[in-house]
Amino acid sequence: MPSRSPEYIEAQFLDTYRMFVPRDFTNQEKDVRWSRYYQGRWVRWSGQLRFVTADAFLFHHLGATSSYEVSLVVTEPERSRLRQQLQLGRFYNYVGRLLRCDATFRVIVLEQGTVLAANDVGVPGTLATLPWTRELPPLPGLIQPQPP
Repeated sequence: MPSRSPEYIEAQFLDTYRMFVPRDFTNQEKDVRWSRYYQGRWVRWSGQLRFVTADAFLFHHLGATSSYEVSLVVTEPERSRLRQQLQLGRFYNYVGRLLRCDATFRVIVLEQGTVLAANDVGVPGTLATLPWTRELPPLPGLIQPQPP
């Protein structure tokens, strides 16, 4: 019987994005990795809050783009609480459950998300440069969740 507790994986944003969003890998390579190692698992990442929509917080990770790469879907009442505390342009640590990768819009969608230690100051952070290589990123491993 599968475990009902959340499974966190040690999956770096850059590796995840590079594997699933660009067209560098075949659909078969992506599908096999997604279903076995990523789908429904939880990640903890840091990114720059770029936009807020009706149901999600959109985080920017890559310096080469001017948009966002992660959509963190947050449910109420948490969403309203976070809107009061977060400031656009600041970096924040957040967690969410991997829902899908949208290659058309080049976005990773996380559900059931929240921002950790939310405040108007945020955390130190920088935008990354995506290394473009045909080499497959490492497989993520399961980790014990860290308390918020």
